[in-house]
Amino acid sequence: MIGLIFGIAFGLCGLFAILLSQKLRARDREMDNWPRGSGRIASIEVEMRAHTFQDNRGFWYTANVPVRRVKYTYDVDGRALHGDHFEGTIQGTRNTPLETKYTVGQAVEVYYDPKSPQTSYLEPPFRGKGARVIGVLGAVFLAI
Repeated sequence: MIGLIFGIAFGLCGLFAILLSQKLRARDREMDNWPRGSGRIASIEVEMRAHTFQDNRGFWYTANVPVRRVKYTYDVDGRALHGDHFEGTIQGTRNTPLETKYTVGQAVEVYYDPKSPQTSYLEPPFRGKGARVIGVLGAVFLAI
């Protein structure tokens, strides 16, 4: 009886993961076809953001970490829109400063959602393998 309950629970988790994977992959395919507009970097600021980390002993802690907020403007059908992009400012545990790839006034290509042009990215978000991993894990859970 307990085995049946666990089997049903694992099967439902697997089914959920497979459906989520399919939804993420459909979103990724849609984003590949988003139009690109011309834009310009308006400002670059450094601000502190709270991030939660796990150290090598397994302890969790929250620390304020500096990030660059890159604000940009872009045009869609003659309408001026604004967006922002966040970049890390340090690398690893040595706090080595990272160079920004943007400068104020620089011309940039902006990816935007044609259904909702105010949704935009300077760089497409990390995509692809995550959806596949979720799908494979879902299949494994479904098989158990």
